[in-house]
Amino acid sequence: RDQRAEIRHALIQRWLRWQSQDRPLVLWLEDVSWGSDALRLVESLLKQSERTRCAVLAVLTTNPDKLATRPVEKALLERILASPRSERIDIGPLPPEAQVEFVEQILDLEKNLASQVCERSGGNPLFALQLVQDWVQREILEPSPDGLTLRSGQLVEIPDDLHEVWAQRISRFLEGRTEDDGRALELAAIIGRQIAGDEWEDACDRAKLQTSPHLLDDLLEQGLAETTH
Repeated sequence: RDQRAEIRHALIQRWLRWQSQDRPLVLWLEDVSWGSDALRLVESLLKQSERTRCAVLAVLTTNPDKLATRPVEKALLERILASPRSERIDIGPLPPEAQVEFVEQILDLEKNLASQVCERSGGNPLFALQLVQDWVQREILEPSPDGLTLRSGQLVEIPDDLHEVWAQRISRFLEGRTEDDGRALELAAIIGRQIAGDEWEDACDRAKLQTSPHLLDDLLEQGLAETTH
């Protein structure tokens, strides 16, 4: 077993136990088909004794289709689901009529473009939202009497899933940037969803990375990072 992972999980459990002394916590782990380490953490939480147990509800979300090509994560998730303390809840896509209403009215897309987004997103509202946000950020939409539509002469390929949306956004962001900028983003992803700026800066220093002076500001401007309060 990876001793470093066990130590890391023990530290996280200690922190969760401390945070849950006054109130129960909800620990949301998103898209766990890409996170074997996160799944091992949940597995270790399930194995806690009554004396050391944290008051934590772990909510894991994943796309079952992705697990077909992720055997390690699939096996870990099956072990977690085998526990009497776990429960599986299948959440289907939005009904077609609700998906159309969401895309046309809430996202204010022109009907033809809305139908393309609905068809590709398969009832996943987050996919549709992230896709349109990406288009807004790239300034390729323009208003029309029937709603937002693609600018004249603008052609785009609609990606297959949410993961591809983000992969494309990161790829475009890194175009023309140094290799160290790309490695810095990888470090940020490893550290976690929420990180302190000095923590990330220290990690980059330890890795001897020479990042662009305004890398974080550029990430915030492009909507690829956000500040916490």
